Amino acid sequence: MRAFTAAAVQVAPVAGPLTPESITANLDKLVDFTRRCVEATGAELVVLPESATTGFTPDCSTEELWELVSELPGPVIAPLRDVAAELGVHLVAGTYERGPAPEIVYNSSVLIDPRGELLGVYRKTHPFCNEAVSGGGWVTPGDTVTVCDTELGRIG
Repeated sequence: MRAFTAAAVQVAPVAGPLTPESITANLDKLVDFTRRCVEATGAELVVLPESATTGFTPDCSTEELWELVSELPGPVIAPLRDVAAELGVHLVAGTYERGPAPEIVYNSSVLIDPRGELLGVYRKTHPFCNEAVSGGGWVTPGDTVTVCDTELGRIG
């Protein structure tokens, strides 16, 4: 492990109902904030918020959310992979992830390397009670942790 600059970016999701257009607008905002962050700080690791592509509370059914997001890797993180490669940085971002069936959506966090490759996916193992499907929410818990070896060190 070596010394490096890490930066966390806080950004509010686009207001209004969750649609393909609002997800695109959120992604555009995340790409812009990532560029601005790296320009201002020289960060080599940029961490974006949980569920940054959609906002934390999707205000739709699990099945509707499943239709709006994608598997990973997939279109829901493609612009983030592109900006990580463009800037040559490691990028962590939260997104909802489409599971194997419409009743399964994960609250996931991805680690993207400086080439834009997806290094790892963590599926939140302990969602809030009202977020979890078992509590009437929209998220199926993950069942593993993810730790990735990078040139910066181990990131988990």
